[in-house]
Amino acid sequence: PVYNFVFGAGSASYGRQRLVAAVTAYQRWQQLAELCDSPYLNEPDDAEYNQATVLAWKGIALAQLGNVEEAAKIREQIASLRSTLRKSLAEFDESSDANRRMPPQLQEPFDPPSDMLNSDNDRALPERVNREFDEGAWKDKSPEDREQARKRHQMRYRYYRLGIRLAALDSHLASQRGDYRAAVRLSHEAREMVELPQRIEWCSLAGAHETSVQKIRDLLNSSPGQLVPAALAVWVSHRAILDFPASVSMESWRETRKRAAQQCSELAWACDPKWPWIERARLIAQEALPEIEWGKPPVVPKDLGDRPSLDSLGPVRWSAPAAPLWGVGTSMGEEFSSKRMEGKPYVVILYLGFGCLHCAEQLGKFSPEVDRKSVV
Repeated sequence: PVYNFVFGAGSASYGRQRLVAAVTAYQRWQQLAELCDSPYLNEPDDAEYNQATVLAWKGIALAQLGNVEEAAKIREQIASLRSTLRKSLAEFDESSDANRRMPPQLQEPFDPPSDMLNSDNDRALPERVNREFDEGAWKDKSPEDREQARKRHQMRYRYYRLGIRLAALDSHLASQRGDYRAAVRLSHEAREMVELPQRIEWCSLAGAHETSVQKIRDLLNSSPGQLVPAALAVWVSHRAILDFPASVSMESWRETRKRAAQQCSELAWACDPKWPWIERARLIAQEALPEIEWGKPPVVPKDLGDRPSLDSLGPVRWSAPAAPLWGVGTSMGEEFSSKRMEGKPYVVILYLGFGCLHCAEQLGKFSPEVDRKSVV
């Protein structure tokens, strides 16, 4: 249960990350807004700065659904939280000699970014702060100074993370205003919350066709058999072809469009046709590549070889492993071991705590069976 939070290093955290990634990848914004108000993402007892992540996701969903006014209100909530934390950090520095800030120094000149999607030198973005405190840098200091430095680092890390949430929400708000260059720039630091396909789409809408086609081609090459890169590649390359018909990259763009449309058509049969990216890819292929048969289910091979009945295999081929001996203490203070169940079939349920939604659902299914005579 200690790991069963929206954030952290536990399996519950990773499961929620994948849930959000899947919903955002396929732009299920209404579903994302509903999830933000559900126990699957929203934990009222969680830290306030962690709750800002759920707020940011809800703001992003509302912005994409066209409710920009409500999204802007959420943006102000996160900004207020960050402003309060910044004041607390300043007060902490003023009261601590060990962590007193050094005078500001002039920044060295830096090279301009190579392209819109690699803006590593954008100084307007939040300063990057590692999660882990550098214990080695303070090992020779007193325990008091080390503890003060650790507290300050934790505050700085929360401040940095809130900046990422703001950048992610601001990038979607910028896209709703039609300012796609700002959307790409703001999303650079918020890449953990703004997926690369979304950033490539904004890059294309900003008119950076060479960069957007190259990036989606790289993603297409590294993601064989995936629908999202293929659907986006059809549209991105098609936009480049229409906007720059005299480009020296025309043949390459056409090859990318055709290859992506072919891959997309082979996967589209199992996809929701209402998904905007798949629908626009279908319309492009229908007009520009009529030879591609769209959305045809794959042919199931008829020759699967000899497949003997599973009943005929038996324990010669496979046998279930023997369960290890175990013993536990009951809630009544008694000892209970597997020896008492020897020779009888039984089910062991591992229960992490009521904070685990799946554990609670599982107990809800099994509890009615406990009183049945067939259950020992």
